[in-house]
Amino acid sequence: MFEKIVGHETITHHLEKEIVGDEMSHAYLFSGMDGIGKKKTAKEFAKALLCSDNEEKPCGHCPACIQIDHENHPDVKVIGAKTGETSIKISQVREMISDLSVKPYSGNWRIVIIDEAERMTPEAQNSLLKSLEEPLSYNIFILITSHPQSILPTIRSRCQSYHFQPLNSRKIKEILHRDTEFDSQLIDNAVLSSGGSPGMAYYLLEN
Repeated sequence: MFEKIVGHETITHHLEKEIVGDEMSHAYLFSGMDGIGKKKTAKEFAKALLCSDNEEKPCGHCPACIQIDHENHPDVKVIGAKTGETSIKISQVREMISDLSVKPYSGNWRIVIIDEAERMTPEAQNSLLKSLEEPLSYNIFILITSHPQSILPTIRSRCQSYHFQPLNSRKIKEILHRDTEFDSQLIDNAVLSSGGSPGMAYYLLEN
C-alpha cells in the first residue's frame, strides 16, 4: 500500500493496518527532521484513503490520486505559511475549519495536511484545538513538523503520533537513483552530507 515510501516501514505498516481495519484516528502528528519523507507519507496516506481503484490502493493513476499529487483534490487541503509569511495565521485555520464543515465532495473523508505545523501562531493552534476536541466523523488532520515541542501539548495529546527516523545511506541512495539522473559519485557525496535526510541529499545535488 505504501510502495512509494522508502524506509519508515514500521510507520507505514501501522497506517496500513488502520486503513484495512477502518480504525483511522481523526488527527496525526508526523514529526522528524526536514526532508525525511513526512509530507510524502501524508499524501500517500490520503491517496490510500480516497483512491478509487478496487484492487490496489493507492493506484497512483486514478483521478483522486492524481489530484492529491497536484494538491488540487477538493477533499484534501494542504496548508502552510503563505509566500512571504513566516507563520500560519489564525485566519488560515479559521478558513480551513469553515471548509471542513462541508461533507466530502467525492469520497468518505476530508483531509487536511498542515505542513510545518510549528509555524502556526498560538492563536491558530488554539483555534485548531477546538476542532480536534470535537472532530466531525469524516475529517482527518495530519500535522507535519520538525519541531514537535513547538506544538501545544493539548494538540499533541489528541494526535496519533509517528516519529520519522533518519534513513540509512542505502535507502537514500535508492531514492535518489530512482528519482534523479545524477551519477553515482555525486549521489554518494550528497548522501554522506545528508544527515539521513533524502530531502537534504536532493538539495545538495541540486545546489
